[in-house]
Amino acid sequence: MNHAQTTARTPDTGMKVVPASLHQGQRNPKQGPCLLSDGPGAHTPSNVGTISIRAHTIGTARCGVFSRRLLNFTGKGDTDPSLNSSYASFLKSKCSDKSQRLNSSAVVGMDPTGALSFDSGYFISLLQHKGLFTSDAALLTDPSAAHIASVFQNSESFLAQFGRSMIKMSSIKVLTLGDEGGEIRRNCRVVN
Repeated sequence: MNHAQTTARTPDTGMKVVPASLHQGQRNPKQGPCLLSDGPGAHTPSNVGTISIRAHTIGTARCGVFSRRLLNFTGKGDTDPSLNSSYASFLKSKCSDKSQRLNSSAVVGMDPTGALSFDSGYFISLLQHKGLFTSDAALLTDPSAAHIASVFQNSESFLAQFGRSMIKMSSIKVLTLGDEGGEIRRNCRVVN
């Protein structure tokens, strides 16, 4: 049985495999799973859309992280017009008052079809304008990223590509303290 078949049979496999693989040391320490804060040495990889695509299929987010998109998108008490209106109403019901936005236990799934299953539901939702974050909506404004999302609506295509990507990524040599340019950050967002 290949990786795609295993992931399809046990959807929570992605919850176990993705963090273990993606959150290990990356070849370029400026492109790890935690992007650097603004400042000297800060760098945002050119494939931010791809990073977002791979990251938002599983997991949850606290209301405070995305509430501006719901309640004050342009500073005038409005909602992001690119957000599906029924999904926006659902999110507002979960995150409408200040205590919910500040409460760390008030969370919403990043994939409306299932926050704990690793599947293609995120892409289906994304194309219905139900992406939780502004960065999700931005994917649809880029023809190349929108095409990827369209292809990945197909579960078989998504899982097969995920398997190939994991195999390719596992061949990247991880930099360590003994390697030139390697470091273990004391604070994930700042170069030592």
